[in-house]
Order: sequence, then C-alpha cells, then structure tokens
Amino acid sequence: MLETRSEMNRLAGQAEILHRMDEATRKKLQHELVGMYMDIQSVCRQHQLTVMLAGGSALGAARHSGFIPWDDDLDLMMPRKDYDLFLKIFGPSLSQKYILTSPNTLTHSKNLFAKIYKKGTEFLELQDIGTPFPHGIFVDIFPIENVPENKVVRIIKGLLADIISYVTVSVFYFRYGNRFFKEYMSANRRAKWNYRLRITIGFMFSFVSHRQWCNFFDSFVRSSHPGRYVTIPTGRKHYRGEIIERAKLFPPVHADFECHQVKVPRDNDAYLKNLYGDYMKIPPVEHREQHYIVRIDLGTI
Repeated sequence: MLETRSEMNRLAGQAEILHRMDEATRKKLQHELVGMYMDIQSVCRQHQLTVMLAGGSALGAARHSGFIPWDDDLDLMMPRKDYDLFLKIFGPSLSQKYILTSPNTLTHSKNLFAKIYKKGTEFLELQDIGTPFPHGIFVDIFPIENVPENKVVRIIKGLLADIISYVTVSVFYFRYGNRFFKEYMSANRRAKWNYRLRITIGFMFSFVSHRQWCNFFDSFVRSSHPGRYVTIPTGRKHYRGEIIERAKLFPPVHADFECHQVKVPRDNDAYLKNLYGDYMKIPPVEHREQHYIVRIDLGTI
C-alpha cells in the first residue's frame, strides 16, 4: 500500500495508539505459533494432506532455522485440493482450540485466504478495530492454485485476479474503516491519496458485499486442471508474481524450524529467490517488515 517498508514504519511510529512488540512478548508469540503449526501439521499428517511453510516463514527456515528474529507471524500453504479438504475437516479436528475463517465457508472472512485464530488470545491491529472478525493470534494458510498452460490466458487471468483482489481490499477499507486507520493513512501525502483511492473504489464497488467479493475471488483463481505451473494468488507478489514451476514446490522436503521438523518447497532456494531476490542478505532495520499492534494478549501459556 505504501511505497517502502521504512515509510510504513515511520508512519506507524507517529500513531500514538500503535506500539512495537517487545522482544519477550515476540518470543512468547513465536512459541505459541509453533504450537499452532504442530496442531495443524498433526491433522494434515493424519489425513495425508500436504502443508508447508510459505513466504517469510520459509525464508526463516532457510536463513535462521526458525523465525526471522523480528517476525511475529507464521505463513503456510497447501495445494488447493488439500486446502479444501482441510477446511472441511477443521471443525471436528481443531475447532475446540481454534477459529477458522476462509472465503466460501460459513464464516465471513476478512482475508482472501484461510486464517486460523487461537481462542482465548488477542492480536489487534489498527485496521481490525471495530470489525466483526476474530482478533486472536493467527496462522495464515494460502492455497496453491493451478495455472493455465496457455501463456495469454495465464496473463489475462493474472491481471483479472489482481484487479479483483484490489477491489476486494478496497471494499474492506470502505466498509470496515475506522478513524484511527484513517488518521494513520493521512500522515503522509502519498499514503493519504492511496487511501482516498482505495475508499473511492471501495465505495464504487460496495454494491457487492465484502464477503461476496472474497468468495468471488476465491472461486475465480481456483482451477482443477493441473499443468506445469502453479501460483499462490494471495501471496506477497500476487497471482503473476508468484507463478512457479510445480516441480519447484512438490514434493516438499523437510527442514529445521525452531528445533522442529517442518516441510518447505522442494527447491526452497528457487522459491525464495522468486520472492525476495538475494534472500540471505539481512535487510536494514528500516526495511524489516513488522506488525504495529494496538493490543496483544497471549492468554495463559
């Protein structure tokens, strides 16, 4: 949304309601997230479903054998077929401890992908104030989608997917915006105009509910025709930027993560280079991605 991570960090520092997470709390949160992963992994192993680390978590496994030291979330991904089955078995398997939200389910999802929240915890970000969605600590699960073999069709579908994603997020801002987030986004001219554009587009397309847009995007990007390439449309680089050869992801291999065995893409080096370029280089402090939170409560550990 903003041009650089450093700009986001600077704006967040100006918002009195936000604060950085201290090191002790971050370590406790990371410990909780590993426990959530182990529960998810156990269910996936029981039902022979493939789940592996994604994004910054896969980067952490490669560079730190665990979390990136300043990271405070956990990203996973699953092939669409396994992802859909996981959504169906979640209730009897994990609902006693966790809450699941995802498009095209009975729950209204804030995001375009599945999010699992731990009951009895709180992780409140600025854009979540006043929304009806869960606010607990969470693990993200991104579906891996088949990509059309025809290059032209692939480009067109990718462009449309990115447009639908942009509209959906804009409708979220319009429908669930709060004054604190508006003030945060008004602290800089570039951010202010970006936010105004989002609100305008959100208003224009709000004749369809945010939930319907999420469901539409989820249905649009899926494909039952496997080919040479796959993508993670809800990843950091979106549909076109995340396209990669299927053989680079599957079958996944084991890696160390916080003294546990986890699964990562088969060619994790190729996957991470596509996302980050020279991923082994430690970024300067001002470019390190981090959440600025309103409130956090890890419950009883």
